[in-house]
Amino acid sequence: MRSRHLFQLASLALALTAAATTQAATGAPAGWPAGYAYHDYSTVPALLHQASSAFALQYTHDGWVKFDQIPLQDATFVRVFGTGQHKIAMYADPNCKETQAWEKWANKHLKDATVYTFAIPLIHGDDDSLSQQFVCRTSNQDRAHAWEKWLFTAHKPSPIPDCHSALPLSFAHALRGGNQKITVGGTTYQFGRISPFFVSESGRIAIGDATGPTFYSLYRQK
Repeated sequence: MRSRHLFQLASLALALTAAATTQAATGAPAGWPAGYAYHDYSTVPALLHQASSAFALQYTHDGWVKFDQIPLQDATFVRVFGTGQHKIAMYADPNCKETQAWEKWANKHLKDATVYTFAIPLIHGDDDSLSQQFVCRTSNQDRAHAWEKWLFTAHKPSPIPDCHSALPLSFAHALRGGNQKITVGGTTYQFGRISPFFVSESGRIAIGDATGPTFYSLYRQK
């Protein structure tokens, strides 16, 4: 299981490196929110292997905060910003104001990160109806752009008929498993109920409206 997981991640890393070299901001399509940069994610390979509930729940608390154990291949979508040099996992509730603030900042300022985003109902109980609408879209680009439009403008994505993915809620339950606590910046939080939550390759963690220097501290030396 672990060797297969590592092989998948190695293949994914090669594909994302190629994507980073070809990605460029192109002319925005009709309907793209005014004032926001349009990023082309079409060269980023589609992930979302639609893991089963059993697969999601096998991940312990450590499996969600240790970067090399995070199931990156099952992120809702992946975005390469600029060079994509630094890899970040992001757990985020689409109904979160701090997530909205981070997305608006990243759209205009982030130039050196690959962000694996998990759309998960973290702060509004088990209501995963909106998270499902991102998961059910067919391509990485469609999922990423629907997410961005929602967080930039509060324009809900057009509904996908018969969208019944168990993945967002399975991941939410896995994150909350064991009622784990985590301390960041001297404050203790209940793990799995904070959004957004970032984990870097080096193991550094940031939460909430982690923009500017706070976000860069995930991978830049102080």
